[in-house]
Amino acid sequence: MNSNEQNFNFNNFDFNTTAYDYRTVNELLYSSKRNLLKLTMLINRLFELHSRMLVVRIDLRYKKEVGRTIPLGIIQMHREQLLADRRKHPNEFEDMLGYAWCLEYGEQEGGFHYHLLAFYNGADRRGDIGIGLALRDLWGTITGGYGQCYISNFDKEKLGREGCLGIGMIHRDDVSLRINLIEKVAAYITKKCTVFDIQSDRTHSGEFRTFGKSKMPKPLDPNVPRRGRPPASSGTNW
Repeated sequence: MNSNEQNFNFNNFDFNTTAYDYRTVNELLYSSKRNLLKLTMLINRLFELHSRMLVVRIDLRYKKEVGRTIPLGIIQMHREQLLADRRKHPNEFEDMLGYAWCLEYGEQEGGFHYHLLAFYNGADRRGDIGIGLALRDLWGTITGGYGQCYISNFDKEKLGREGCLGIGMIHRDDVSLRINLIEKVAAYITKKCTVFDIQSDRTHSGEFRTFGKSKMPKPLDPNVPRRGRPPASSGTNW
């Protein structure tokens, strides 16, 4: 790792992300940046607490023949059921550190669907594809067989060739993957839900949310020794 990587400051990261290149509405910029900032703060905090994370991105959809007929309330209920009691589903959620989701509507995608971004402790979990498949199966059960999924982690090799890889196993000191996680992955889902916010006046009434994330964990206590984490080198500010 070179000195530039050691001195990279994610807490002051400037969101010069291509995900907003075609923005034309001030509200889109404001809401997207706000949600992206919240999600980036969560990601940075998790990396402060853990040396590596296994990142899984999955799209939770419905079969096209039924997707447009499912009421929004049912769709919300399915998402809540998926994340409600994670202790009952260790294959899907054991060692999960945090998550974020956004709701989007797309005609080609068959109506409403969710983008889910899940963060696991990389010291204890491997096999992001296996986790994605387990989430797919659980989603299918919750939706009574009407759900289907797209697991982005299957495309890691292609994303790596294109310089866009920001999922899979990511180490704390891997600056390029962490930037891609923010600019290519987190920014994408926060932009998507905000476009839907603007297109639907129902979000302004508080009828439903299009973005959510897990709670921010507490920061490190500098007075408490932590096993397994070497002291930070001088100049490093993660």
